[in-house]
Amino acid sequence: MDELKPRLRILLIIFGVVFFAIFIRIVDLQILSPRFYTERAIQQTKMEVTLAASRGDILDRNGRLLATSINTCSVGISLSEVENKDLLAEKLADVLGIGKNEILSRLTGERGFFWLKRKMDLSYFDKITKAIRESGLMCFVVQI
Repeated sequence: MDELKPRLRILLIIFGVVFFAIFIRIVDLQILSPRFYTERAIQQTKMEVTLAASRGDILDRNGRLLATSINTCSVGISLSEVENKDLLAEKLADVLGIGKNEILSRLTGERGFFWLKRKMDLSYFDKITKAIRESGLMCFVVQI
């Protein structure tokens, strides 16, 4: 029985030292230098992604352009979001060069969604979005 007490004391001292070391490490991580470890974690989780380049032009053997890629976009409208259909049709008719009555017939149709214009040049995009926003419409779809 006398041998057990010194062994128990040694074991308790070892456990106490280990738990004290763990406690000191936790204080260091959480209180003394959290910024260092936060920045280190961010650096380890950030990843650089290289995006694929756009397709190049296709040339013949004399260097003349045969084919090229053209960036286009499409704009669609959700009819449930349109409050003033006349105003929207008027503004879009000016921008698109389509008759107001044609746009109005599409706006009053039975479908809940329609593509306003597909595969259009990006130069129209700013004009169309401005016209849509001026008419008070907040929800429209853009596909590039």
